[in-house]
Formats: sequence, C-alpha cells, structure tokens
Amino acid sequence: MRQLLKILDGVINRCFFLFALVLFLSMLFVKAMYHYEDYPYFTYWDLLDVFLVIVIFVLIWFLWKHIDWIESKLNIKWIALGYVLIALSFIYLVPLKPFSDMQHVSEGAIRIASFDMDGLKGMAYFKTFKGNIKTSLFYAIPLMILPKTIVSMKVVNVFLLLGIAYLIRRIAQHMHLRYTNMAFLMVLTFLPVFLYINHIYFELYFILLMLAGINCYLKDSKNLIITSIIFAIAYYLRKNGLILLGAVLTDVFISHPSSWKNTLVSVVISLCLFFGISFTLNQITSMCFYDKEALSYPKWNQYYIGINEEKFGFMDQSFSYDRSLEDVITRMQEYGPWKMTQILVKKTAWAWGEGTYQSGRYAFGLNTDMANEKFEYATFIEKYITLDSQFIRRFITTFSRCQYVLYFFFMTYALWRKKDPSFYRLGGVIYLGTFVALLFYELKSRYVMHCFPFMILFAICGIDLFFKDVNTYNNKKRLSWNR
Repeated sequence: MRQLLKILDGVINRCFFLFALVLFLSMLFVKAMYHYEDYPYFTYWDLLDVFLVIVIFVLIWFLWKHIDWIESKLNIKWIALGYVLIALSFIYLVPLKPFSDMQHVSEGAIRIASFDMDGLKGMAYFKTFKGNIKTSLFYAIPLMILPKTIVSMKVVNVFLLLGIAYLIRRIAQHMHLRYTNMAFLMVLTFLPVFLYINHIYFELYFILLMLAGINCYLKDSKNLIITSIIFAIAYYLRKNGLILLGAVLTDVFISHPSSWKNTLVSVVISLCLFFGISFTLNQITSMCFYDKEALSYPKWNQYYIGINEEKFGFMDQSFSYDRSLEDVITRMQEYGPWKMTQILVKKTAWAWGEGTYQSGRYAFGLNTDMANEKFEYATFIEKYITLDSQFIRRFITTFSRCQYVLYFFFMTYALWRKKDPSFYRLGGVIYLGTFVALLFYELKSRYVMHCFPFMILFAICGIDLFFKDVNTYNNKKRLSWNR
C-alpha cells in the first residue's frame, strides 16, 4: 500500500509539473486577453510586455539580493501599514460604483445588515441567482457594526487581503520556506489580487477561508476536523470548497499510511461535518432569505455555456429555466471530438493564461469615457482610467499579466528543480482539481484566483533556486576562464 501511495504522490507531482510547463509555454506564444465588450481573445506579445517582464524580473532579482535584510530587518508591520495606506488611497481615488453582480450583492448586504428582509426578497436578481445571497451575507456581518456603505465593504476587502497575506506567511512557515517575509510582501504587491479590493464578490472571502483551513491543518494534522468545518463554510460559499477538502484528505492518506485506522475515523467524522454543516447552512439560508416561489436557473446552464464555440466557454447569456444535462450532452455530440477538443484547449489556455483574473474590469468598471457614470465622485485621476485603451490602464493590465507570468515561471522552475512531491502535494491537488472542475464549466479567469497563494509560495522557492543556479553557473564559468 505504501508503494502504491508513493506512486500516486509521484503521479500528482508529475501531472502538476506537466500542467504548469504546458501552460507556461503557451503563455510565451500567445497572450490571453479580455475584451471589454465581454469576450475573450488571444493576441501576441508587444514591446510593453517584453519591457515590463524585464523590469519585474529585475525587481525580483533586487528583492532576492536583499532577501536577508527583508527577512531579518524588515518588520512585516511596516509592510502591512504601507499596504493599508496605499489600498485606502486606491479606494478613495477610484470610487467605482457597483455594477453587474457587484451591484446586487452589495445592495443585498446592506439590506441584510439593515434587517430589511422584505426588500431583499423583493430583489429580482436574487429571485434568479439565489446562491449569491450567501456572498451578501458574508459582507452583511461586518456591516452590522460599520457604516452601511459601499466604502465600508471595500475597506473590509482591504483587511481580508491583509488576512490572506498573513495566513500565506504562516503557511510558508509550516512548509519550512526560509523567506516568509518575502511571501507576505509578494502577496500584498501582487497587482491582479490587489485590484480586487475594489470588487465586492466572493473571491477574497473564499480564499481567506481556504487558507485558514490549510493553515490549521498544516499546523497540526490532528486538526483535520476543525479544518473540515472551515472548509464546509467555504463550500457553502462556493462549491470549490470540495476541492480543498479533497486536497487535504489526499495529503492525510499519503502522509500517514501506517495509521489508517485512526485516520479513517477522523476522515469519516470530517466528511460528515463537512457535508452536514454546509447542508445545514444552505437550509437555514433558504428558509430565511430565499423567495420560495422564485424560479432559479438550473446549474446546467453554466456547463452548457461553458462549451459554447463562439466564446469558447465564456458567458454568452444563453440561460434557460429548462436547461438540463441532456442539453449539455447534445451540444457536445453536435460539436464532435475535434471541435470539443479545440474549445477545451482554448478555454484552458485562456483561463490559466489571462493572468489578471479580469481585475481591470472589476477595479475600474465598464469601458466608458463618461466618468460620472461609473465613479461616485470626481478625482484627479479619473480622466486617465476611464477606458482600457488609455496608457495607465494598459500599463496596469500589462504589469498585472507580466507579474503573473513571471511568478508562474518561477513556480514551474521550482517544480522542475525541487524533487519533493510532499512539498507540492496540497497545491498540486488544488491546481489539478480546479483544472478538472472548470474544464466544462463557464469560463472566467477569476475562477482560478484561489490558486494564487500556492503559486506565490512555490514561486518563492523557484526564485531562490533559479538565482542560486545562475550564480553557480557564473562561478563555474569564471573558474573555467581562469584556467
């Protein structure tokens, strides 16, 4: 059995490496982009991409050269303070009005915090998209003590991201990474995620819950039951919580092959709690907040949309109250194997290669040159950020993507150089599980955002290995010249 588990561990590690390598190579050949008329497309690298990759690479090298100072002298309290000041300034300077899902989720949160249940049940949006009431609930909790405004929710986001950075630093310590302050710094300066503080939706809450559960488990594997309770809340918010539990259970069985009897008892209790708590929370939410007479869209809509040919799985608004699994199967049969393969390859390359998690849309709003239509009030910066074609917006989008590409490269380098399957096991299962779960689901690059913590953790390892390898190579070269 131990040998079988060892083989399974190796398979996970190799699949993760191949997955990362193929995706990274695809990023070098084509650039996955989001068009503000709401569709995905591919283009090629331009000079700004190349320039910013070089700039970010030099910045990473500079940080690595001063890594001992960062770890021993730089207090993370100063990093946190600097981040909070910059984040609050960003919220003030880019006062984006809620739009699309964000508008309804924020309105729902204010109604729940104000105990206006009749008003909540009267909202047409939640009659159709009932599940998003859960996100409103999460934001409503802090609003019960904070001013019931959009700004308050964005301030909550600032501290959610700070909590995420803290938990990633703790996880780095549990994984025996040497550079934990570096992890904290890299999270708070990762632009695609930083921009999400202007967006009111489920991502930051879900990632915080994910990391809280993983941190609890890595601190002591005996905390499996507590971890499953945290993951149950994450699963209640988004179904990706099941992937998190699967990753931890995989680690449990591979790490403790000699104590399966005791482990099995904990696993059974954890599974019962996981499904029991999430089911109970869903029932309570349904009884308290759902309009029983409202007709919601079936879940098969997301899978039907997820294999449309024109936008290779991106939202095309082809919702139907009668959508079924049979419709999805019929569409796949009509396309045939070759066309389906093309769709799935394109959507995978785009989902994992877009790199910004569409943060430009969620941070700066829809593409309009009428600033008063999307901003709460005028600021000196608004005239430079209303359209995605403006230089500052292009710079931010390109910088975000280049930062992601380089971190992905260093993660892939670590997977190649550091031969330790146990180090990558949790992150690898989460990455591969997300890949499988989204293969036929509606395409959005933000759906892979919860994988970024492990990308940064593995990238830190890759950065250290890469620059040490470069130094070793240069030293050998100098020695050969001296001879």
